[in-house]
Amino acid sequence: MASELWSGPVTPLTYSLLAEPMAEHMIRRPLRTAGLQALAAMPAFRHHASHVYVNAALVAETIRLLPAGLRSDGLLGLLPAVARSGLGAGASWIGGGLRALAIAERAWRNEPAWAPWERADAFDRECVEVRRGFRNREAFGAEPSQRDLRDELVHVAERLGRFLDVVSWGMVFAYVFFHLLHELGRRWAPGRPEDLAALTIGVPGVASLEAHYDLHTLARLFRAEPHVGAAVTAHDLETAAAILLRDGGSPSGRAFRRFLDRHGHRLTGRDLSCPTWAESPAMVVELALSAGTDEALDRGALVARRLAATARVMTAFGGGPIAALRRAAFGRLLAHAQRYYALRENMRYHADFFLARLRQVVLGLGALLVARGRVAAVDDVFWLDVEDLVQALDDPAPLAERIATRRAGAARDAAAPPPETLDVEAPPARAIADDDRVLVGEVGAPGRCVGPARVVRDPRDFERVAVGDVLVAVYTDPGWTSVLERAAGLVLEAGGVLSHGAIVARELGIPALVGVADATRRLRDGERLVLDAGAGTVAREG
Repeated sequence: MASELWSGPVTPLTYSLLAEPMAEHMIRRPLRTAGLQALAAMPAFRHHASHVYVNAALVAETIRLLPAGLRSDGLLGLLPAVARSGLGAGASWIGGGLRALAIAERAWRNEPAWAPWERADAFDRECVEVRRGFRNREAFGAEPSQRDLRDELVHVAERLGRFLDVVSWGMVFAYVFFHLLHELGRRWAPGRPEDLAALTIGVPGVASLEAHYDLHTLARLFRAEPHVGAAVTAHDLETAAAILLRDGGSPSGRAFRRFLDRHGHRLTGRDLSCPTWAESPAMVVELALSAGTDEALDRGALVARRLAATARVMTAFGGGPIAALRRAAFGRLLAHAQRYYALRENMRYHADFFLARLRQVVLGLGALLVARGRVAAVDDVFWLDVEDLVQALDDPAPLAERIATRRAGAARDAAAPPPETLDVEAPPARAIADDDRVLVGEVGAPGRCVGPARVVRDPRDFERVAVGDVLVAVYTDPGWTSVLERAAGLVLEAGGVLSHGAIVARELGIPALVGVADATRRLRDGERLVLDAGAGTVAREG
């Protein structure tokens, strides 16, 4: 579950800026609203080995409140084995159902806009306000003052809290509706994993996929203009990006500027140390040119696949009054699941407005510290926590040793796999079994494929991905969508069924396995793999 929220390594500054607002507004406040003060008092996150961990005991206690019949395999899959084993059999539909209704009633009474049929509308309105608000925020001058930067840091943090207040219940509903949909589908229409996976594809309004469609448009324009094409052919993407930004009169130049204006706030990773697309225009050129044919994510074809799959699932319910009731309930649930499916992905997209602005502010503060001789380089600021950063602005105490220690620690963490769970204060590093022939994970998208492994660690590896490869990565980011179009399958160490990689894999109709421990270390680049997502395995061929 942690990798859904915090994919990949996290720097101290990012964690110290974001962990408390996320814990308060996405976890503690909703629990208090539902009258669950004891759960709200439990710790939520911990930063260890450069990764963020979610308190599995907190998640388990929340799941324990559900009737046993609502504990889907997907929800239980959020927990490590040790937490699952302590859940017990669970309450009956009557006892557990009455308790769940009482919790829902308290939440509704304390927060009238809590209800699922209202929360999605509130989120859509919030997204409009976020985009408008950040569009109207003034850019900093060449030398912003310390006061301006600190005031903006406070403003963005407060505004982020209001955004998370709206998002929090939407996140819960996205998980619950998606898992409940698949659980009922599995019970009422067994043996149809591909159809169940297609029930949420082609849903309109998913912002990260809209960005990908815009990349396709850019690619067509780039290839049509010789002066851009020449730079691209020479593999000089920096020159190509400079030409596009300078040449505002050509169709490709205008489209490129519009793209950056609309989507340039997206970060190239999930940490504040990662630059935005606006800061990395050459990467946008590369992403556009990586996009496959327009048929790869054809909207009409996706909608047709979804409708056909829905019809097959509904037909499998059979005939008679019971089947009619099932179809009515399933149709209502499907509508909610589709709405919150889009909301879950759009939360990430709009959260990047806050991350991009926070990055701009902390880089400004880093520049001040460089000018005052407190740090050697602007990006040293990411190895401070927010308390260090604020103190450093007024305190001349040296920071070099602290920064060097944290950088060295992150390098050690990168060389060894992080522990999957933290059961003790200082868990031993996990050994990597390189000779394991079969790795297991959770189904992100059903299907089976065979192909060479292509281990991708960052965007610099994109050009190595060929059509038919099985892409192996720690996690994927929205900017990777064009690269995934070439892949025959996807294997991820992090993420779950609502991670970006799993969502795109279902849209593309390729198998995906998520939560595969140490996949990038245990699978070697180029070896042939057999990915059987339905069985939850990826194995070396032969």
